[in-house]
Amino acid sequence: MSFPYTVQIADGAELEQSATKLHRLGTRGVTEDGRVYYYCKANATSGVARSYLACQSVNRYKVDGSQECWQGTLSAASAAGSFTLTSLDTTAAHVANFFEDGYVYLRPTSAAQQLYRVKSNTAAGTSMTVTLYEHLKYDCATAGTIMVVPSPYSNVIRVHGGGEPYAPFVCMANFAPITASYYFWGQTWGPCMATWSSGDGTGQNERNLQFNYDGSVSLMEAPAATKYSQHAGYNLMYQTDAQTNGLILIMLEIRP
Repeated sequence: MSFPYTVQIADGAELEQSATKLHRLGTRGVTEDGRVYYYCKANATSGVARSYLACQSVNRYKVDGSQECWQGTLSAASAAGSFTLTSLDTTAAHVANFFEDGYVYLRPTSAAQQLYRVKSNTAAGTSMTVTLYEHLKYDCATAGTIMVVPSPYSNVIRVHGGGEPYAPFVCMANFAPITASYYFWGQTWGPCMATWSSGDGTGQNERNLQFNYDGSVSLMEAPAATKYSQHAGYNLMYQTDAQTNGLILIMLEIRP
């Protein structure tokens, strides 16, 4: 597997939070020992309150477009080769560049379905113009379906003692707290400390781990009718007795 664009991260200052954006959201970074990080922005209200609890993306989808995602139709045609799309998004919260580094899905009348990366967007309210990093491969006629989704790394949160039962886990913040609306590197792969919530990992075959809504990890449970937990990784410690500080070393497995 190759990764065409990866930032080499040095230990120390490069892993500190920043008030200014230094990379595109979702940029992949790797440390010298092979731990993988992705570039994130903390939630504007709560930020990330604590280290070694998994962080969630809380961008929400609602079919009427009234939350973070937008779904509608193209209000003007865009020809193959164009870098822009226009839709009648009236959601005032979708300010300029709200969808920056996110994704746009298109289902034009030709049925040539496409997915592109978003470079920028104008403020919604009446009409919103989305600019892409690459040009359109097909003509997109007026009234074709458009769905615009923010970057999964644009609204990352971890509230100590809380969590969103329905939100996906996208990283682990190693150096929290992260100030609200600040940028940071969130770890997604490799050796990482995690917080236990149940079980102690000392039993036979107690390796595979899942995330709990509060960002902690526990032993993976068998799927139930209404419960399909997100895989977290596996326990890297050969424990002969239970941990006393509530932390374990795991192989984090969110995104390589």
